[in-house]
Amino acid sequence: MKFKERITAIIPAAGEGKRFGGETQKQFRMLLGKPVIAHTLALFQSCEAVNEIILIVPGSMQSYSSELVQEHGFTKVVEIVPGGERRQDSVYNGLQALMLHPADIVLVHDAVRPLITHRQIEDIIECCITYKAVVPAIQLKETVKQADAEGCFVSSTLDRRGLWLVQTPQAFAADLLFTAYQKALSEGYTATDDAGLVERVGIKVKIVKGSEWNIKITTAEDFMIAEAILKLRDGKREA
Repeated sequence: MKFKERITAIIPAAGEGKRFGGETQKQFRMLLGKPVIAHTLALFQSCEAVNEIILIVPGSMQSYSSELVQEHGFTKVVEIVPGGERRQDSVYNGLQALMLHPADIVLVHDAVRPLITHRQIEDIIECCITYKAVVPAIQLKETVKQADAEGCFVSSTLDRRGLWLVQTPQAFAADLLFTAYQKALSEGYTATDDAGLVERVGIKVKIVKGSEWNIKITTAEDFMIAEAILKLRDGKREA
């Protein structure tokens, strides 16, 4: 699906991946024969709705990432930007690149979520055109407990009905996201996701249905699950 709006995907891949373990960052580890980041980039490259991609990587990986982009023919990647100290700093570096590549809507997507689908991306964009700020999310199914300060005992049981697990890509009107980042920078504020910054400028963020399969690869177990899902999808395409 094509949109008249210009859509740019910012893909932060500058994290150190310390929770995963090992010397290679998880976004550059091999998954069914190619790096995780290559699977993610391939999805956005082949998505008709996305016009351009800005990739953010560790400074030490810029040369490798450039070779990877050329090798796989990721022609939509218009900038490979060095990351910052935190994810928020990295995305802000990516937003700076929009000065050279203006966009109407910006998607910010975790490099280690290689299982998003074109349909989900398009649904998020379509919703963003109306609401200006959108996040995909899934409702909690398990009971949620709050622990004491030491994490040893339950202090309370939370009402899960209003709790959602937020995913990416998160989508925003480009000028809105840039304004939110500038405000956060000027005030020294840090959020755990991009929507958290947009909420602070008084904009309501729309929730759209996410997918249980759109996992973020954080642990070795996640890696195994991602492999299984990709094999299942490949099997369905071959059938």
